[in-house]
Amino acid sequence: MNAPLAELGAAYPNVKVAGISCDVTDRASVAQLVDGIAKTFDGAPVRYVGANAGVLFPAATVLTGSESEWSATLNVNVIGVVNTVQAFVPVMLAHQQPCVIVNTASVAGLMSGYHGPYGTSKHACVAVSEALHHELASTEGGDRIHLHVLCPSLVNTPLMYTSNEVNSGNEEIVGPQDPREDVASATGVSQFAPQLWEASMTPEYVAEALFEGIQRGAFYIIVGQGEEGRASNMRLIRSRLKGIQATPSYHVTFASRM
Repeated sequence: MNAPLAELGAAYPNVKVAGISCDVTDRASVAQLVDGIAKTFDGAPVRYVGANAGVLFPAATVLTGSESEWSATLNVNVIGVVNTVQAFVPVMLAHQQPCVIVNTASVAGLMSGYHGPYGTSKHACVAVSEALHHELASTEGGDRIHLHVLCPSLVNTPLMYTSNEVNSGNEEIVGPQDPREDVASATGVSQFAPQLWEASMTPEYVAEALFEGIQRGAFYIIVGQGEEGRASNMRLIRSRLKGIQATPSYHVTFASRM
């Protein structure tokens, strides 16, 4: 945390910058974060919240993902978002000023079944965001909270190393008994899928697209690398929607019994 704090402090010398550690899977820890922010910034209104914590295990599939991989993925990527918005929405409603919440999902949360636990968690993150969007619409003062769900394709961030950090030394996952050993289950995306890593977007690129989307008032902010990346994302999303639309719906009529 020290390096980014120092970088921000140097870039914005007249702005107060602080870092507070938080475990988003623990409600008490998120509550402490809210209190810490209030104390550090003298009760100033919270105008922006980004639920951005995430983990990724690139080799984990629905069938091969370990219990710890599934648990970590859903706890951080889904419950972490829920804990964050439950803690901060009441604070934002109380100060009665316009503010922004961004939940970081992924384009994987908008397309058909990819990436096992990760894709599943990102579909859930999108669904949580959609549900919250409707809840805020019927909540007094909810119109002051501008909610967005960020859905980028692959971004070059430390998320790529989650698998290596969490799985290293974990006998449940790494070892001769691991059927995924030949697909580098213990490595990050940079080793598991180097071609994807090379094509990934920089955080700065995504941040610029995010703030443009916020200014436009877009709920879904879908980010790809250039026009080609954007077109690829939309093809994958449309493919899922076409599959849903092409599926017949069924209904059963129950005759009343006397």
